[in-house]
Amino acid sequence: MAVMRSSNRNHSFLKRLRNIYAFLEDSRNRKWNREFQQKEFRLVLGGCQSANQRLSKLLHQIANTQARPSIDRLAEFWKSHEGYRGKTLHEFNNYLNKFSDPSKYKQCDDPWNRLFYGLRGQGGWGDKTSALFVKSAIQIHRGPEDLHFFEEAAGCAQKKIGAPIFLPVDAVISYIFQRLEFESPTTFKAINYFLHQEGYDAEAMITWDDLWFWGFFTQRTDGRKRTLEWNSEKFWAQFSSPKKDEPEVKKRAEKFIGLIEV
Repeated sequence: MAVMRSSNRNHSFLKRLRNIYAFLEDSRNRKWNREFQQKEFRLVLGGCQSANQRLSKLLHQIANTQARPSIDRLAEFWKSHEGYRGKTLHEFNNYLNKFSDPSKYKQCDDPWNRLFYGLRGQGGWGDKTSALFVKSAIQIHRGPEDLHFFEEAAGCAQKKIGAPIFLPVDAVISYIFQRLEFESPTTFKAINYFLHQEGYDAEAMITWDDLWFWGFFTQRTDGRKRTLEWNSEKFWAQFSSPKKDEPEVKKRAEKFIGLIEV
């Protein structure tokens, strides 16, 4: 793991990072991603007829967010999962432990931390997808009860999460850290290691996840090149975007860009 050096550039990076976190933490900005995600969760899970169907649907949805999912390795996971009939997060964690690669499974007490390492130990699951599932499961169990899939998880989700959770770092978030001149590789491990070292707890990491919303709608890609600017076309292409509020979202997005480019 590369260690960040003490430098003027490092000081500038930390200042910009804290300003961005303050932006994400502002309730006037947080509501947009919360509403967007709840609509997405409803689209994915709303038609399911049982808790286990909702669990399976979310697993499939998130596994397929990978740019190049390993169909062969995932097939083994889907086959083993087909007969799963557990009802609780605890049962699911025990099930994952049973089928995990022991070298990738970390024994711990916090159920959400166990969930990350349990998924990470499955064939075809990576760091980003495992972190995205954990984050999504927490948010779903803090929302409408008819979308829940773990019986006891609403209580686990509402109380203080005791162990670290991880930011699902993808190309959108990696690019933001590149533009901020992060002095380590902009990988899942390096970014999460840094944020944890800076003292961001589980609740703060959920706040950091809003980075994806603001980054997604303020990035354009032209071949392999990415640039920062409000992307109205991408905004309108998403079913769950708050279309009627585009002027306000755009105004806040431009402020977000300014925090990166300052």
